[in-house]
Amino acid sequence: MIGLYNSFVLPHLEYCSPLLLGVGKVQASRLENANFYILITRSILGYGKTISYQELLGIVNMKTLEHRRICSSLLLLDKSLFCEGPSYIRDFFSFKDSTYNVRGSGVNLSMPRLNLNWMKNSFTYQVAKF
Repeated sequence: MIGLYNSFVLPHLEYCSPLLLGVGKVQASRLENANFYILITRSILGYGKTISYQELLGIVNMKTLEHRRICSSLLLLDKSLFCEGPSYIRDFFSFKDSTYNVRGSGVNLSMPRLNLNWMKNSFTYQVAKF
């Protein structure tokens, strides 16, 4: 049943997941609640509502949908920066140039300057922050 869940249900919950990174708290909790109620149904795992969501995720051996969104967006960024992914996503980001050697100077992305708080939920800002 877990294999059926992973192949038929989970892709619907993760559709365009890298772009849903900055979604609001209400929408994120609705997605997590939908995943919880799908998992406890009798047709998939058959547990009652007394089991917690974290225990169900441990049984299915997966992370929360929010964690999976962060991982998929970072994978998309990595692939696009190193010429394996779409080039139009690479154009959203720019590297920070530093003339001196600093600690942790791997891939440093420059954070876009934003004047509005709601722009801080954008894909570009969130991924550069992570």
